[in-house]
Amino acid sequence: MRITLLSKPGFSGSMLVKKIEEAAKSRYLDIEVNLNQKMDEADVVLLTPQREGDLEGIKTVVKVPVGVISLRDFGLLNGDGILKYATQLIDTK
Repeated sequence: MRITLLSKPGFSGSMLVKKIEEAAKSRYLDIEVNLNQKMDEADVVLLTPQREGDLEGIKTVVKVPVGVISLRDFGLLNGDGILKYATQLIDTK
């Protein structure tokens, strides 16, 4: 699975990438997480809550599922919850 995470510049985006990768590793999943790049290669695009206003515009640009990470999962850096959300978005495509 290839995930593109769209985040505003700052520390939180890179921390989320790390937490998602850790969650995938603990489940023995092969994933690739890209921060603010490679949308055209992604299986799913996730936006941080600060980018929620970009949701509709992103949906018109990509042909894959797009969603906004919950404020709770974002705030807790819940990589497992974010990974589950990404999987759900792909499964409901």
